[in-house]
Amino acid sequence: MNINATLFAQAVVFALSSGSREVIWPLLQDKIDARQKTIADGLAAAEQDASRSSCPRARRTRKSAKRASGPPKSSASGKATAR
Repeated sequence: MNINATLFAQAVVFALSSGSREVIWPLLQDKIDARQKTIADGLAAAEQDASRSSCPRARRTRKSAKRASGPPKSSASGKATAR
């Protein structure tokens, strides 16, 4: 391979990537800022929800009751069907 062609190709790629940084980086930064705001809002809402309960045990009891209830049972009588 020709070393001059390799160096020229590397120079072109470097110029394109450093020039596009000014275009791409602000777009990425906007997305990052929006994501950080979404996460901060979610954490604040969770903290506010957690502070509504007076004791941690009550919060755990409610969570375990929700998990234990599970999906609603079907209206079938529970008889096994023969196949």
